Amino acid sequence: MLRTYLIILLLPIVLTASTKIESSLLQKYSQGVHQADVIITLTEKTSEILQKVADNSLATKVQKRTALYQELGAFTSISQAPLLSFLSTKLPKESIRSFWITNKIAISGATLNLLQEIDVNIENVLEIRESKKFLIPETSFAEDEKLHLISEEWDEETLNETEIAWGVKQIGALDAWEMGYKGQGIIVSTIDSGVRYNHEALVDNYREDYGWFDPYYGSELPNDYNGHGSHTMGSICGTHGIGVAPDSKWIACIGCTTITCAEDALLACGQWTLCPTLWDGTEPDCSKAPDISSNSWAGGQGDPIFNDVIDAWQVGGIVPVFGIGNSGPFCTTANSPGDQPNVISVGATTINDTVAIFSSHGPAAEDINRVKPEISAPGVNIRSASNLGVSAYAIKSGTSMSCPHVAGAIAVLLSKNPELTFGEIEEALYGYTLQPFIEETPCGNVTDFWPNNSFGWGRVDLYRSLSEGV
Repeated sequence: MLRTYLIILLLPIVLTASTKIESSLLQKYSQGVHQADVIITLTEKTSEILQKVADNSLATKVQKRTALYQELGAFTSISQAPLLSFLSTKLPKESIRSFWITNKIAISGATLNLLQEIDVNIENVLEIRESKKFLIPETSFAEDEKLHLISEEWDEETLNETEIAWGVKQIGALDAWEMGYKGQGIIVSTIDSGVRYNHEALVDNYREDYGWFDPYYGSELPNDYNGHGSHTMGSICGTHGIGVAPDSKWIACIGCTTITCAEDALLACGQWTLCPTLWDGTEPDCSKAPDISSNSWAGGQGDPIFNDVIDAWQVGGIVPVFGIGNSGPFCTTANSPGDQPNVISVGATTINDTVAIFSSHGPAAEDINRVKPEISAPGVNIRSASNLGVSAYAIKSGTSMSCPHVAGAIAVLLSKNPELTFGEIEEALYGYTLQPFIEETPCGNVTDFWPNNSFGWGRVDLYRSLSEGV
């Protein structure tokens, strides 16, 4: 009897140890939380589908994007069918969001009892964890605390003095424009807090056709309750002197609300970027995908949760650009997804071409040989569009501001040669940077000063990249 009793006593411990529910989530429930927003990852991976589509060298970008949508959709629908069937009997439809760009399902308001049932009954579940929150990076930099609104109240003389933003000038955009390249024919996209689409610097180059998606509230027209997204989009393609590529067209997905970005919304925006739908999520058309996706959000380190999206973008010919984060000035502070491979990550520089004090430094926490960021751009006291009025402007600082300078620079390069591959874009950007004098030994495991884990390959020089690199 004693032997039998011991076996029964140990059984609950074995079950707890083998659960697929993340321990931190279990702890949260044990502390009295009744419901949580969760992400369920299934065992079947999308990598084979991506490789299959990538290997078709004869396919155009649009054909590859369409093939990804169709084949990933078929693959994930089969994999997710048992779990979705189970959930349909337990939850209202609006509490469940499934994805095809990555083999994950998001559930809002999940109870512990429900997750335990999934753990026991659905065989191909790999992991159940709480949905993550990423951040629109904020800085505590002294100059950034002096944010102020520039509006119609400014007199005409002052407005003329600041007509061309200093960062646009600094990277050589004016010389690129003189050559005839201003981003024409290129579509840029952001995943951010939205965009005030009727702003005077943005209204004329908004592409209304398949141009907006809001996974939070399903709004029909672009909007921006935070102001961050209007500012970043303005630096990419705004007119009135604030954008690097003012002749490009923009589209946007609202991945962030106030200062946080919910994981399920970011994933929804990620797959919308690869194959846009109408504002209500219907009638997907992969031919409407952008050429570039600019992302000024970040969180944590060494986090691969967006890598499936990034890898799919790469196969579909969409250039992924990410701010490296505002966790500086110390080494190994690069934030995700910018610290991941397969992206162009951007650090921030000042008007004097020094690294901004807030800008995150590499190397990547998970790999000391991975230099981060790859490149840097102006990110301190950047003037761009504000959401507070149709002719209002604001000055902000952060790698959120440097990232769109590089996205805009890529749009200009592509307007000269739309067929550039990701590798060719990297060569054109990294091979022709301004490399300021560095006194201190760079962070991390680098054998030479360039590239380094502060500037990357240097500060972007669009004119040289365009005239010598493309």
